[in-house]
Amino acid sequence: MSNILWRPTEEEQLESQMAQFMQSISNRYNVSLTTYQELHSWACEHSEQFWDYFFSYSELIFKGSYSKVMSSDVMPGVKWFEGVEINYAENCLKFSDSHDAIINVNESGEINRSSYKELTEKVSCCVQFLRDRGIVKGDRVAAVVTNCEETMVFFLAVAAIGAVWTSVSPDFGEEAILSRFNQVSPKCLLYVDCYRYKGKTFSIQDKIQAVIQSLTSARSLVLLDRESLSTEYEDTTLYSDIFNVYSPNDIVFEAVAFNDPLYILYSSGTTGKPKSITHSVGGVLIEHIKEQRLHCNLTREDVFFYYTSCSWMMWNWLVSGLATGSTLVVFDGAPYYPDKLATWKLIDEYKITIYGTSAKYINASLKFNLPVSEELDLSSLRVILSTGSPLYEEDFDYVYQHVKSNVQLASISGGTDIVGCFALGNPMLPVVRGELQSISLGFPVKAYDEFGNSVINSEGELVCEKPVPSMPIYMWNDDDFTVYKNSYFNKYQNIWNHSDFVLVTEQGGVKILGRSDATLNRAGIRIGTAEIYRLIESQSYIQDSLVIHIDETDSMILFVLADHGVDFSTDLKHGLKHLIKEKLSPRHCPNHIFQVSAIPYTKNGKKVELAVKYIFTHQEEKINVSSLHDAKVLDQYRTIKETAFVSKV
Repeated sequence: MSNILWRPTEEEQLESQMAQFMQSISNRYNVSLTTYQELHSWACEHSEQFWDYFFSYSELIFKGSYSKVMSSDVMPGVKWFEGVEINYAENCLKFSDSHDAIINVNESGEINRSSYKELTEKVSCCVQFLRDRGIVKGDRVAAVVTNCEETMVFFLAVAAIGAVWTSVSPDFGEEAILSRFNQVSPKCLLYVDCYRYKGKTFSIQDKIQAVIQSLTSARSLVLLDRESLSTEYEDTTLYSDIFNVYSPNDIVFEAVAFNDPLYILYSSGTTGKPKSITHSVGGVLIEHIKEQRLHCNLTREDVFFYYTSCSWMMWNWLVSGLATGSTLVVFDGAPYYPDKLATWKLIDEYKITIYGTSAKYINASLKFNLPVSEELDLSSLRVILSTGSPLYEEDFDYVYQHVKSNVQLASISGGTDIVGCFALGNPMLPVVRGELQSISLGFPVKAYDEFGNSVINSEGELVCEKPVPSMPIYMWNDDDFTVYKNSYFNKYQNIWNHSDFVLVTEQGGVKILGRSDATLNRAGIRIGTAEIYRLIESQSYIQDSLVIHIDETDSMILFVLADHGVDFSTDLKHGLKHLIKEKLSPRHCPNHIFQVSAIPYTKNGKKVELAVKYIFTHQEEKINVSSLHDAKVLDQYRTIKETAFVSKV
């Protein structure tokens, strides 16, 4: 296949919101900008002018005024647009008309849908409830919830009164929930007592009762009772009863400072207590609007879907689509149930135009050999978004050969840390096989080599050289920024280090090569794990893989999850090693290959190389097992270490 898989037509380029914004910048500042690369360079060189102009261009609802865009350029601790007061929910509910806001869906199909007017009325009732319960600006509201309309309604009510939201999904364990929520002392807890997955109901009654008993700060409890196992919980208000007690009225939105907290997200916590990453109201709004309208070309006419849970930042990102007035398809359940085409079918059922999913889901569809384009119409589909891990070149091929040939496939990458993207799609640019289309507008992102020099077409650390509004305002309970600085500024002074290993191309595209803390270093050569995973997992009989490097002995160990019934014989291992040497290099070739029955992931779906490495380097005390989706998976790695590496590693 050609390296260029899709191009926007000239008309599509000119009509895109990115091109219109570029023309607007050119007119306002009397500059001649004709390409995205020129626009991006101008925005990075003139950061304050760019953010100042986009603040106006985004048409946010706000009060007050500002004299400076940013307080300084020294990170962390930058204050943005001081003097501005703003409310997230007010900007998401500004339409209040008959246009569909949320289509609420689960594995059985559509539950209900709400217009913007109906959504505003529901939020109004929850606002009254929260205020009557004494929840005020700055208080934390925690949630153990599924991805559904009710959760979004309650979140918007929390934002409307200036309180601070934090959430996890119900599959989290008790320790994982408490290690997060105990840090922030919530005054209110929203919860479910069960969830459905693959047609089965999973009770979390015992777990949620234990959480409630431990969260002594939570004096108000609310149960989402649409599918609850019971409604008899002590001192608990049923969500449905809120609408029996309160009638909709005009919402008085609490004015909060641009830099005040909106919500708290959490790092994966694989090597310690999860960091409580606190994001600002204004920073979230301005960044999400920029990414969605300019980079995704999101409009009121779009139907916007992202497969996510309430513990992943993509849930927060999805909600912000309301600020553009688009229709959100909100789905809870398993992606391949009741059949493997289930979530692809949502595109036709709800005329989805922008469809978001994980790279793992696309790769699984390839492995399942799903004939998506043969089974479905997909005429509404304009953009596919993919994130969570690198999207392999073969995954790009699969989408264009078996999903839709004239779709914009936008691989995006950023993180919980900035609740947004460092690199993502672009309606003005072609899709190049294996690449993210562009660096985010206004983000001076570079790849640094081991000497701290910016490099092009060569692997390096992903850095951001200047502040941007969606960087965290602080870590909760980190008054002197110690945790913040150690997390992002421990390598380069006043330069954000994201710990991703990347390559930036001459054309401005980006390749994600894996986490830099999992980067392999053999004979002084750094190797990104993504290129090994891509090759290994392209083999039809291999589902997943994980690789670690033991520095002390220069040993590389590869673990593979093969299809059921595949016996990993010596010949099969030799064949894999030969493939790696031939397709990559001898340096990429592992010393040892082991078959495993599972690969460890965090609850947020991130592969955990470090946890396995710590087992093999006698540092298990660094592993935070509560962050793992299934900590028992590590047992087999311990067995491999004890039986195959008694004293070798």
